[in-house]
Amino acid sequence: GAAFAYDRIGKRMLAYGGGTPQTTDAPVARTLAWDGQQWIALQRSAPGPLRRAAIASDPVRGQLVMHGGVTSACSGSCQVSHETWIWDGTDWSRPALAVDPGK
Repeated sequence: GAAFAYDRIGKRMLAYGGGTPQTTDAPVARTLAWDGQQWIALQRSAPGPLRRAAIASDPVRGQLVMHGGVTSACSGSCQVSHETWIWDGTDWSRPALAVDPGK
């Protein structure tokens, strides 16, 4: 349930979110980087617990763009995020959007 994309600035794979080891239903807030040998946890600002988000690389701006996802365990119904987050190679931030594509 984690979102994966290639970080061109850091020249590494980046993963955000996913589920806990005990269950894939409970989302987590974590940013991980693959250094070619192992996953390393990056202590950065976090969009919060999230799984099943969509992420894409923006090569023109050198950023990753992540949107949506599930913010809670789904017992009956899921809480869905309508937020967009930007990874600039160092940290996550929320851009100012004129229109939220999730609503």
